[in-house]
Amino acid sequence: MAQLLAQARPSDPPPSDPSSAVVSDACSLDTIQQEMERLPGGTRRLAVRLRLDLDPQWLWAVLTDYDSLSRFIPNLQTSRLLWRRSNVVGLEQEGAQTFMGMRFKARVQLELTEHVEERRLSFVMAKGDFRRFEGTWQIGAEAG
Repeated sequence: MAQLLAQARPSDPPPSDPSSAVVSDACSLDTIQQEMERLPGGTRRLAVRLRLDLDPQWLWAVLTDYDSLSRFIPNLQTSRLLWRRSNVVGLEQEGAQTFMGMRFKARVQLELTEHVEERRLSFVMAKGDFRRFEGTWQIGAEAG
């Protein structure tokens, strides 16, 4: 079984502001766990852990098929590889979400670094609709 850990830091607050500093959610069977933490300056930290019975190499292949990511990531409408320089790539992505009957869209250009040996992808926004957006995808085998 593989674990996929994702952590992102969008700086703009989400459409609704939870009343507690940390919001946690988990679905049955502990497949998905997520936590959102409010940080100073209107920053949010979102951490998500997925426990999937999938081959880690397959997960890596999905996460690095940048032109097809919108097939696997909810609310991601488009993802496009702009350029590649060795293990660093440029991506353009657009997401959308409906909240309280209103549709919100965001577009970003990311610089993403592939850390193949660690099975980690780290990204930072180069340009886009947030003040700051950065994060990491980490694939690891679960102990046990």
